[in-house]
Amino acid sequence: MVTPTNRRTGFTLTELLVVIALIATLAALSAGAFMRVRAGQMKSASEATLNKLGSALENRLSAIRESVNEDAKKNQGQWPNAMAAANQNPDVAKSLLMYAKVKNELPMTFAEAKSTTIVSTLSGTITLPPRANFSVLPVSTATTPEESGACFYLAVLTNAGGGAMTDGEGLQQQSIDFTGSGWSARVFKDAWGTPIAFVRHAYTVELNAAPYVRSGSVRDPFDPGLKLSAATLPAATWTQIRGTPPAFINGNVPAAYIYGNPSNHVSTLISAGPNKLWEADVFGGTDNDNLFSYRLRRQDAKGD
Repeated sequence: MVTPTNRRTGFTLTELLVVIALIATLAALSAGAFMRVRAGQMKSASEATLNKLGSALENRLSAIRESVNEDAKKNQGQWPNAMAAANQNPDVAKSLLMYAKVKNELPMTFAEAKSTTIVSTLSGTITLPPRANFSVLPVSTATTPEESGACFYLAVLTNAGGGAMTDGEGLQQQSIDFTGSGWSARVFKDAWGTPIAFVRHAYTVELNAAPYVRSGSVRDPFDPGLKLSAATLPAATWTQIRGTPPAFINGNVPAAYIYGNPSNHVSTLISAGPNKLWEADVFGGTDNDNLFSYRLRRQDAKGD
């Protein structure tokens, strides 16, 4: 005679709870790993965009430098006025004209873009009218990161002169229409969808040290011969050639880097980073996730 045995046909409540807990743990681990991978991908994509825009910026600056040399060689354009402003010193004249043209072709605000660029000394004045490609910008007195980005967009993607890029570079895919306070314009964006800002003169202690300068020797990329100084130019002229820093970086600019002190200040593009916020200290701080194109232009460098 066979004695029947009791067979369990399901799981106990405890076993089910254990299985559910294991599944939840695995799901949480997988989600965490996915989010980390996703965050890394978005940062890499933003760095790639900044690097590409940094290349466009360098092309524009090189084209401007070539136009200054061409003006000097042919004694054309504003070169006679630059020589007068420089008391007939060609090295000083090249630096003054370089500063003037960079400000004229790479404005940071709508007000700069729509205004005549004037650089005056006691002996002469350089005058550059606003460029036609910026005429489509709205009138605004704001000085926001997004506004600087709208100016940069037009500077590199229109027929503004030598060095202008085309859509063949694929930059249109990294751009959006942005609406600010009372204005709307197209800007480049990072992978988080935030407009990328442009700063014509980035002033940081970091840039006055290696690897940006050699052996502690500070150089001004807009004045290679270091012919301009507080002794040769009054403070008012320094304000004209370097411009007033926009509000979103104004609090981070040491006065020594603006008026008469040779310094390695560079042009750069800036992403607000994954938190999509512009920290109070744009270039530093302990909680700063901003990304910078000037750092990415170094080989094997990161943008943060």
